[in-house]
This record gives sequence, C-alpha cells and structure tokens, in this order.
Amino acid sequence: GQLKQFFDEDETPDVVVVSGYNANTKRLHDVVYDFVSEYGISVKSEFDDGSSQLVKVIWGQDETARLYQNSERAKKEFPDKPTLVKYAISLGRYLQDPLLEYITLGDDILSLTFHEHQKLISNDLVKEVVESAFVDLANAVGVDINESVRDSRLAQTLKYVGGLGPRKASGMLRNIAQKLGSVLTTRSQLIEYELTTRTIFINCSAALKISLNKSINVKDFEIEILDTTRIHPEDYQLAMKMAADALDMDEESELHEKGGVIKELLENDPSKLNLLNLNDFANQIYKLTHKLKFRSLQAIRLELIQGFAEIRSPFRILTNEDAFFILTGEKPQMLKNTVIPATITKVTKNHHDPYARIRGLKVVTPSLIQGTIDENAIPRDAEYVQGQVVQAVVLELHTDTFAAVLSLRREDISRAMKGGVVREYGKWDYKAEDEDIKREKAKENAKLAKTRNIQHPFYRNFNYKQAEEYLAPQNVGDYVIRPSSKGVSYLTITWKVGNNLFQHLLVEERSRGRFKEYIVDGKTYEDLDQLAFQHIQVIAKNVTDMVRHPKLREGTLSVVHEWLESYTRANPKSSAYVFCYDHKSPGNFLLLFKVNVSAKVVTWHVKTEVGGYELSSSVYPNMLSLCNGFKQAVKMSSQQTKSYNTGYY
Repeated sequence: GQLKQFFDEDETPDVVVVSGYNANTKRLHDVVYDFVSEYGISVKSEFDDGSSQLVKVIWGQDETARLYQNSERAKKEFPDKPTLVKYAISLGRYLQDPLLEYITLGDDILSLTFHEHQKLISNDLVKEVVESAFVDLANAVGVDINESVRDSRLAQTLKYVGGLGPRKASGMLRNIAQKLGSVLTTRSQLIEYELTTRTIFINCSAALKISLNKSINVKDFEIEILDTTRIHPEDYQLAMKMAADALDMDEESELHEKGGVIKELLENDPSKLNLLNLNDFANQIYKLTHKLKFRSLQAIRLELIQGFAEIRSPFRILTNEDAFFILTGEKPQMLKNTVIPATITKVTKNHHDPYARIRGLKVVTPSLIQGTIDENAIPRDAEYVQGQVVQAVVLELHTDTFAAVLSLRREDISRAMKGGVVREYGKWDYKAEDEDIKREKAKENAKLAKTRNIQHPFYRNFNYKQAEEYLAPQNVGDYVIRPSSKGVSYLTITWKVGNNLFQHLLVEERSRGRFKEYIVDGKTYEDLDQLAFQHIQVIAKNVTDMVRHPKLREGTLSVVHEWLESYTRANPKSSAYVFCYDHKSPGNFLLLFKVNVSAKVVTWHVKTEVGGYELSSSVYPNMLSLCNGFKQAVKMSSQQTKSYNTGYY
C-alpha cells in the first residue's frame, strides 16, 4: 500500500536504486521490482512519440552512503532526518553524480578499499593517487561554475580543476558572488572583472561550464555559446572560422562578427563540420603561426557537434554478483566449496514417526544467505533440531536469489577442509607454478635416483656440489658418475676441467633388449667404460692441449680482456688473439682478438668436442689447425669489409 501511494502521489522517478545493510535487502529489491512490473510504472519518453519504458530497479553501490549517513556533514545538511533517510539520500546522489559523492567524503575516502592490497601502502600515497584521479575526472567532466556559486556541495569539485586548488577556487567563487551577483555570464568576465589572474584563467577556463538557463537574464548577443563547451577561449576564433566554413558563410557577415555563426551552425546542422578538411586547415594555421593545431581542430569539431558530451566510461549497473558481495561481504567464487557455520531454521521430517529420516533442512548463514540441505546431503545416522548450528559445505551458490545448496556429508566436509587454491585470472602466476612443479618433480626424481645401485667403481651417490668437492683435489680429467635429478633414466658424469672448473654431462640410459646403451651429446656408447674412455678422456685431452698452448691466458674474462688491450697498446702495429677459459660453460673456451689498436675486442666461442674444436660451425682436429682456421676466417671476413694487418704475433 505505501509503495503504491508513493508512486501515485509523487512524480514518477527515472530509476529506483536499492541497497541495504545485509542480504535481507534482496527481498525489498524483489518487492519493488515485482511492483513496477505488475503495475507498469513507466518513465515518460523524452520524445513526443508517446513511447515509454518501465522504471528500472537497480542495485546501488552504497560505500559512500554508509560513510555519509552518520557523518557530521549529514547532520548539518539534514538535522531532522533519520539515519536511514540520509543513507537513501546518499544512494540517490551517488547515482546522479558518483564523482561528487566521492569528492565530498573528504579524508573519509581513505576508509574505502579500492584494491585488496591497499593497506600495504601509506594513506598519504593512497590519497595522492585518489586526488590525482579527481583532477583528471573533474577536468574531463567540467564544472558548472554558476551552480557551484549557489551550492557549496557542488563547489567542492572546483578545487580539482586545473590551475585552481582549495584557496584559488574559494577566492574565485567569492569574487563572482561579490562582484557579479553570483552569476557569471561569460568566461571572459573572469578577466574583465579581475576575478582571477590571466595565468589561472588560461589553465582553468576550458573546464568551467556556463549553462544557458533562465537564471541568466541577459540579451542573446551577450551570451557566448562556446562557453558551454570544452573549447578553450583562445580557440574561439578557430571555432567560429570552422563554423563559417561549414556554413559557407562570408567572414564579413554580421553574424560572424557577433559570434552568431556558432548559434546558426548549431540550429542548422552541426554535422556539416565533418565535411571540413582539417588537415588543410591545420597546415594553413601552421604556415601562419607555426603552431600545431590539428588536435585542437578535432576537439573543436567534436565539441561543436556535442558540447561537453560524456567521455567517461559508461555507468556500470551492478550485477547480482556485485550486490551479493556488497550485502553479504562474501565473494561468490571464494564461498563455493568452503565450510561455514549455518543455523538450522526448519527440519523437514515426519515428526509423528520417531524412526523417520530427515527429508531436508532449511538453514541460514551468518551473512543471512538462505540455504537448503537435501536429504542425500544429510548423514543417515544424524539428528538435527531447529536452532542448531552445524558446519556445512557450500555446494552451489545462486547470486540471483541469494540462496545456497549445502551439504552435511562427512566426505564433502573433509574434502572442502583440505582446501584448494583459486587460480584467479590475471593474479595467478602460472609460469611460476609450472616452475615449482618442475622443481618438485626434480626433487622426487633425485630421491628415486639415489636409490639406484650402479655397479661401477666411479659411481657415487653425490649431488653436484658433493661431486665438485670430491673432484677438487683430483687431476684434470678425473670424473665421477652420479644420479641425475632428471630421473632414473638418466645419469650425470661430472669431470674436472680445471681449477674450480667442472663440467656436468647429462647421460641418457636406454634399454635395448638385454643390453643398455648410453647417449651423451648425441653420441651412443655401449657401456660407461666406453663412454669414459672414448668421450670424457678424449675431450679432456683436447682441453689439456688447449691449456698447454702458448696462446691461452688464465684468469677471468675481464683480466684477459685487459691484457689484450695492454698488449695492442704496446704493439700498435700488430694484431693479437688469445684463448681463455669460458667460465660460464666449463670445458669450452673463448677466443678474443683485436685487429688493431683502435679496434674493439671481438670474442668468439670455441667448443671442445671429441673430434677436436668447433669454431664458427667448423671443426678443427688440433690446436694448429684451429689457429690457422681462425686466421683464415678473419682474413675472409676482412676481405668483405676492408683490408687490415693480419700478421698476428
């Protein structure tokens, strides 16, 4: 009855927004929605075609209303209204102007949570970011300056306009009230009546909107229509020129002189501006003024077609999932498959039969979500009474009805208690998860590998660190065979390359009938002894030959690099090259050379193999052929660029 009386006596609203303190608000939402549908409560169309549509009943975001209802500001604005009415007023204001509702919160806005990890940073930083967003939005939306003079609440947005601030904004409003009788007719009056400085005017004027309404009782020619747009006053002449060109109007026209050309365009057809060639216009301006104005011309065209059009993202109407979270504090995706306490409100069974089984339960959660528990989700040997609190697991959740299906079965509760990880898209690091899985699998494989018993005198149950410590006092070429972390089908052979240098070779073990074969670096061996003799010892010999060569320099790469630089400075007419250990890839070497004293040091990689040394995809059987091959490669390279001395020392 009261609801029908409200719609009968008051003007039909454009929209009904519903929110509240808990999940019981869903009942109110459904009542209002059903009433509007049943009685056909409609909003009159803006057009004269007689069409209409039902009043929308939507969920409202109430985070600002919850702060406003008990604030000192609410007490001053509505001292005789109850708290619930103040809450409803703020809900409506939020729907009309969300930006203003957030701005008017002041420092209370720090009580809101914009991000789940917001508490990890200081309030000062949060406030700085929020105020930066206010500045961006206030300048994008614009501020009606005359409305701000009349309404102190609306005036709070003005301080976020570019070039202003709390002090300058309040000073501007005070000057308008004192010198112009609280009505600013044109933006130019800010300068004409010395209401602000020129610099401030240039910075803020484009965001100050002057609406044309009945309160401005002036002659038409005194009104500047462009003041209702985002066009900056310094571009008004460009706007009038564009309007005149769009209308094919002579620049000496009387309308053009009075600025009436803008009004003529708006009343005629603003879309004619789309026919203008802005590129040519911008080029002409640049030739005359050396100013780039193409972007400005585009903005002017847009503003003349639809002045101060909304450029923010569309207002997002809350979904049932959003409302569910607001009213219950529960995230649907987090609530499923979790164990929660529930109070039994109804037990369905044959109460006249003492042996009758319970057919179902009605429950309510602490967040007032209504739940049902079916017969097959109730343990057979259990007895329950109304008012009893039980632990139940959420099987299904329906955010459209704020209802849930739960289970009391021990196996369901046990499974839910084990927990699970919600892999939320955009937050879960799947790459890190894969790496963790591989790492754990490698640990398991290493444990399995350690249980192996390889019948070989050089086999040890070592990890790589233990193997290196064991080989440290041994001779170059000595080795141990050890388990591989890659699994039971692999072995690792660690051999000593040099002082504190060890190479770890991965060996794959395959079964071939009754026999086994071992594969390393693409080569296959019948047993471990053959592998050690024909692979490791051969490579070790090649390493020894390299180490004994007069061109090898020991030390780190930087030390060898500095030696080569010093040598070429001392012998400026000679080229030089030198070998050194590749500490990043033990068992291999680096070849550093300079073609002259002013050239940069060039580094080539030399890989030690069974067949010799690989350099630039070519394999050389010994050190002599390697050095000759290197010189030949440099000579061929020099012929393609420019000639230089190849007489290496």
